[in-house]
Amino acid sequence: MPTLLDFSLLPIGLHLVVSLTALILCAHSWYLLDWKVLSWVWVLFNQTNKIEQAIIEYTFRPTDTTISAGCLGVASAVVAIIGWSRLRMRDMDFEYNITRRYFWSGFVLLTSAASFACSLAALIFSTIDKDSGGWQGCTQTIDGANLPVFHCTREAAACSLLPYYWANITGEWKWAIPLACNEAVSAKWMQVAIMLCTTVVIAMFGAQAWLRRGSHRSVGKEAA
Repeated sequence: MPTLLDFSLLPIGLHLVVSLTALILCAHSWYLLDWKVLSWVWVLFNQTNKIEQAIIEYTFRPTDTTISAGCLGVASAVVAIIGWSRLRMRDMDFEYNITRRYFWSGFVLLTSAASFACSLAALIFSTIDKDSGGWQGCTQTIDGANLPVFHCTREAAACSLLPYYWANITGEWKWAIPLACNEAVSAKWMQVAIMLCTTVVIAMFGAQAWLRRGSHRSVGKEAA
């Protein structure tokens, strides 16, 4: 007879795939923007009324939390797979295994909740760190040399700032800018899918733990 645990393997598998995909996309967009694409643009600076080189400085919170969410999502999915296989064992309903049953149920619930929280933080930082009132989603400041500096998320730089100055950008990796934009946006919205998967996993494992709370069988009763 099918149980909740039998059906929970689907959201666990989706959680693993989506977390790994988001991790790879975010890491690759970070690699392209930080190591391949030039991190500056030529702009007409109003204070000097001349073309100046504006440095792009990336904010770290959206990328760091998205990569952390991907790593934690993969880890929690692996824990859920192990817990799924352990909790499906026939002897888990025996009284001598009650501690192991509580451990694996609680461990899966804890890591899934941590994955949910980290993905939520990544989505929030990716949204609030983008300056909607700034220049192309970036905040412009002046450095010590009285030159312009753009403070951007990698998504804002790849999707708004760099395309705006497309004609002024040089280098053989110019083609990577729209790719980095698509990867950053995809990784951001995949956090929603991760949160949905973890919610389903938490609900299923929590429900099976609740339903099995009174199913303690002793070895003697089973033998009888």
